[in-house]
Amino acid sequence: MPRAGQTALLISILLTMWSCGTRVEAVLCRNVSSKFEPIHPTTHFSRDSESIYCAWEVKGGKETLAVRGVWYAEDVGKSASPNYRIDESTEDIERQSRGWFRLRRPAQGWPPGKYRLEIYLDGQKADVLRFVVE
Repeated sequence: MPRAGQTALLISILLTMWSCGTRVEAVLCRNVSSKFEPIHPTTHFSRDSESIYCAWEVKGGKETLAVRGVWYAEDVGKSASPNYRIDESTEDIERQSRGWFRLRRPAQGWPPGKYRLEIYLDGQKADVLRFVVE
């Protein structure tokens, strides 16, 4: 696709998302309630944290939507290459606007460093949440 066509497509997608008002509100936390509410929101986790959660809510827009979370280790020293993709999961939602993602602790504990979670709505990046493990 020519560059102008790619730009036009991107603008069209962004305008569609904007006009529909579809957005995600997401919070990193230590746990999630049965109502998908964040428990102990934070961006700092310890090496022995059992899991890292993200509680999210999609607002506005379509009734059916794919919400995907991709976890990365941005900078964890020699433990992994920069921007290493750890895991990902996708939730197809229908009228349910809330959910959560969970990343379980590795057997040897979390390597200290910088991490991020990228959240996508129907394939379009909607949010990036950064956190650290100390």
